[in-house]
Amino acid sequence: MRISRIAKLTDTPISTIRYYDDLGLLCSVQRNQQRQREFSEEDVVWLKRLKKLHASGLTLRTLARYVCISDQDKSARIKRQKLLLQQKDRISADIEKLTDALNVIDAEIEAPTFFTKIGG
Repeated sequence: MRISRIAKLTDTPISTIRYYDDLGLLCSVQRNQQRQREFSEEDVVWLKRLKKLHASGLTLRTLARYVCISDQDKSARIKRQKLLLQQKDRISADIEKLTDALNVIDAEIEAPTFFTKIGG
């Protein structure tokens, strides 16, 4: 499949797909005889997942490390899990902070606290 098709299927700009490929984030991309990128259905699935991982706050640098962890290495799964667990912990902490902030907003909506200026 051509780059324009995967761009449409994943709602990703062509320039971003090229950039991700240049960074090594799209490992299975093949080139045809004209040196144009050829994508598979697996690439569509991976690119969608990659975008979600990036949206979770993982940097492209971290994702590149994640992708580069060799499948030949027996500890690859553990290394990948460690990267993801670290991000999960960061997201959980962010959710906790946002939940606290949301609770304050809800409380303020229910019972506003107005402060009057003294001497004003």
